[in-house]
Amino acid sequence: MRGRVFYLVLSRAELKEIDDFVMANPLTGRPEQKRRRKRAEAVWFSASQHLPVKTIAQILKVSERSIWRWFEAYQSSQGEGIERLKGKA
Repeated sequence: MRGRVFYLVLSRAELKEIDDFVMANPLTGRPEQKRRRKRAEAVWFSASQHLPVKTIAQILKVSERSIWRWFEAYQSSQGEGIERLKGKA
């Protein structure tokens, strides 16, 4: 099977929330901040740049499975948005 083409579709408000979160959380800092930022970046890369999961995983140096889990968590957040991305690494 050829690679799946998938990207998240977010509202302007959701995309702004992700943008603001990424900008407010530096790459340096506590480990939990870094994990949340990585999750937010994955969502941002998908929703705003339409990058494939494989590329996002390579950029963030995580498995493709992690990216899929983060997307699933974000999509099932039922209005929690970025707060849902605070799960385990």
